[in-house]
Amino acid sequence: MVDPTPTGDTTPPVVTVPSDISVFTPSPSGIAVTFNTSASDDVGVMVTSCNYPSGTQFPIGTTTVTCTAIDGAGNTGTASFTVTMTYSAALPSVVAYYTSGSDTELFTPD
Repeated sequence: MVDPTPTGDTTPPVVTVPSDISVFTPSPSGIAVTFNTSASDDVGVMVTSCNYPSGTQFPIGTTTVTCTAIDGAGNTGTASFTVTMTYSAALPSVVAYYTSGSDTELFTPD
């Protein structure tokens, strides 16, 4: 019988993803969300990918992002997190102004 993993490695890569992400947006079509992922392995990671890459425009609702890494021996590791996009037409606004001659900045919320 031929060893399918010539390196003898049977340990999958460790995939690191962010904690669940929650975003509020005034856009009913959602917004782009960026995040960082990584993978490590004793024999080296050959391929890493996520079903929704960083920078994807996420729709309103909850989306599960699953990231996968494959090492040089063909072992696969996965990790997941969620992106929850909440539509909010009335996000709070803050007004900042500077009074000439004053060294104090005043912030007045609406």
